[in-house]
Amino acid sequence: MVCDEISASDLQVSTDSSGLRLPAVTAVVLAGQVLVWPLAVVLPVQDVVPITSYDTAGSFLLLGCNNGSIYYIDMQKFPLRMKDNDLLVTELYHDPSNDAITALSVYLTPKTSVSGNWIEIAYGTSSGAVRVIVQHPETVGSGPQLFQTFTVHRSPVTKIMLSEKHLVSGPFGERDDQQVFIQKVVPITNKLFVRLSSTGKRICEIQAVDCTTISSFTVRECEGSSRMGSRPRRYLFTGHTNGSIQMWDLTTAMDMVNKSEEKDVGGPTEEELLKLLDQCDLSTSRCATPNISPATSVVQHSRLRESSS
Repeated sequence: MVCDEISASDLQVSTDSSGLRLPAVTAVVLAGQVLVWPLAVVLPVQDVVPITSYDTAGSFLLLGCNNGSIYYIDMQKFPLRMKDNDLLVTELYHDPSNDAITALSVYLTPKTSVSGNWIEIAYGTSSGAVRVIVQHPETVGSGPQLFQTFTVHRSPVTKIMLSEKHLVSGPFGERDDQQVFIQKVVPITNKLFVRLSSTGKRICEIQAVDCTTISSFTVRECEGSSRMGSRPRRYLFTGHTNGSIQMWDLTTAMDMVNKSEEKDVGGPTEEELLKLLDQCDLSTSRCATPNISPATSVVQHSRLRESSS
């Protein structure tokens, strides 16, 4: 393979992602910089606040930042401010709690009228909240409105996917494909549960072949062979505390579960959960000493009894 260098820029930070959106190549640096190469002409680096997430919708590049704002750049129009030759980065929405936007997914509804598309944006925050904002075609000038808020996570949301029928936080896979959810029940474990994100049905459970603790994981699709009719295969990669990487064939597991007529199983059963908890040290606490103070409701109840006697 022959690769030509497009450009070299002295960023002092690494380029975390890049995307091809005609008529320009855009590189997103999570430290807070956006670079654009239109027609092999290098523009100045655009400094913005630190970027914590991003997504694309049509010709729009959306950036979620650590100040709680969602910004966008219209790559089709490719606007430049004439006074300083900077990209026109426009604020689209600001989180009401000022939390960092840690995950972002945009869904454009199919055109149902001459007025255009509905724009639906789901985003996750550093506090664990998931919000959905929408913009009607008739109210393009007023910006999107908050539609729904979900507060079910106790840690930052790292991945989110919004489609026509589902909103899933933490899925792996393309929007139009069967997405999977990798469930790590306890922090220190050598076991993962793989489930369909749309229904929660269990695909399989995997356990480290050498019983080492799983410290990280990701799902990737690899191109199949050059034979006629071959399709990409999906693999789960797990990183372990001993420095090893293990690879699991999810395509075979998904084919088997789709053909199976057994009763659907979701997350861990009570027995499986107890086995997982047996491996955890439940004696650790954030407090230096146990809190032996009674609950407020107990104190109030005792005071009522004393006052009535």
